[in-house]
Amino acid sequence: MNTFQVSQNKLKQYISHKDDNIKNTIIKLNNVYGLFQIILDSNNKLVGTLTDGDIRRGILKGHDINGKVELFMNKNPIFSFEDKEKDNIMLLTSIEREPFFLPILKNNKKLLTLLIKDENKSIPQAIIMAGGLGSRLGELTKYTPKPMLKFKGKPILEYCIKLLEAEGIKEIYISVNYLAEKIIKYIEERKSKSKIILVHENNKLGTIGSLSLISKNITGPILVMNADLLTNVSLEAMISFHLNGKFSSTIASVTYESNIPCGVLNFNQIGCLEAIDEKPTISYAVAGGIYILNKEIYDLLEYNKYYNMPDLLNEAVKKNYTNSLFPIHENWKDIGRPEDYNEK
Repeated sequence: MNTFQVSQNKLKQYISHKDDNIKNTIIKLNNVYGLFQIILDSNNKLVGTLTDGDIRRGILKGHDINGKVELFMNKNPIFSFEDKEKDNIMLLTSIEREPFFLPILKNNKKLLTLLIKDENKSIPQAIIMAGGLGSRLGELTKYTPKPMLKFKGKPILEYCIKLLEAEGIKEIYISVNYLAEKIIKYIEERKSKSKIILVHENNKLGTIGSLSLISKNITGPILVMNADLLTNVSLEAMISFHLNGKFSSTIASVTYESNIPCGVLNFNQIGCLEAIDEKPTISYAVAGGIYILNKEIYDLLEYNKYYNMPDLLNEAVKKNYTNSLFPIHENWKDIGRPEDYNEK
């Protein structure tokens, strides 16, 4: 564990104000170590803190992503004062949830400096599910496996691998089945930062069944990713969210909106009209194709048996495991249908 004090010339990078737009603050937060901001009021006094987890929990609560920081921030932050120097390190080390930081204030509650504890937690292993037929894409996948379809000159699979490598994941498994030889050839010729291990599905195993083939090699939580995604989601934030929350599984979610083209009738139990909603938009949280699973979850899989992810997670719910949503507010695209795919 290393503890360091943020230098004065970098301190501004960690400061936002409660009336700032949350989208602009997200950009700022994503560019600093630890993914957090110290929130001040108009008098530059501490009124809160903001972490990536605070933002995603706010989205789950229905807060407007175009709103102000004040809606999302933690209004009861842990802090200390400049005259308690001897106690500050002890207070910082007692913080149990990432990111580990402690604002140090002047006696007038204005920010003096910032202490950070560097104790990066990560997940060393991931699996990319690349064995599917991609049948919904029709002719596009007749001779090319879906993960090898190109976007801006590179296979979609390449973007998935790079996202995992950027997070520092040491060991990446890739499950293959349909037109496996094309994926194998690409991986063999690729210069990889991480160790890449191919997992061969000798028969169709569904969207998660191939995980059973490597479960004995997994040392802890594993990150599972579909091979047809284009996203810049923060895996660092997702891993921190999962480990801090001590969840059994964490499911990346995206918002799907359905527009109803006519008036919706709301009525009571005896059939009397209460209100009409004209052409409402209904929002749903849908699976975003990225998951973190603990051992108690993937141990539910039978070896080499066909299994889809919804079946596994429904079984986890029945067993009362804690399964949390991690809302994606970053760019995200699933290449599932011909209209979703654009090579450029």
